[in-house]
Amino acid sequence: MNLGLCPEAASSLLLPRLIGYPRAAELLLLGEPFSAEQALEWRLINAIGADAEATLDLALAKARRLAQQPAAAVRLAKALLKRTDAETVRETIALESQHFIEQLGSPEAAAALRAFVERRRS
Repeated sequence: MNLGLCPEAASSLLLPRLIGYPRAAELLLLGEPFSAEQALEWRLINAIGADAEATLDLALAKARRLAQQPAAAVRLAKALLKRTDAETVRETIALESQHFIEQLGSPEAAAALRAFVERRRS
C-alpha cells in the first residue's frame, strides 16, 4: 500500500482467513510494521528465536525433523492441506497480478516508489 500498489501473492485472500478481516485490512491498508510477537499472537509464525542464530537453529531443527518424515506422506499431506484453496488462490493471484500490473503504471505508484527510493514520505 505504501508504494501505491495492491496486495499480491493471494495475501488479500489468505491474510483475512488467518488473522481475521479487521486486522488484515489494517495491515494491508495502512502498511504499518508489526513485531514478531504480534506475528506469533496472530498465528502468522509458529515460534520466535531469541536472536537470529537461535531462529536459524530452530528452523533447521524443524526442517531436519520434516526431512526425516516419509517423503510421499509429507507430499500427500501438504497437497491435502492446500486442496480446498488451490483454485481460489490461483484465481486471486491472477486478479491481484492484473491489478498490480495496472497500478505499476499509475502516477500514484510512481510517486510512492520515488518517495521510497528517496527515503521520504509520499
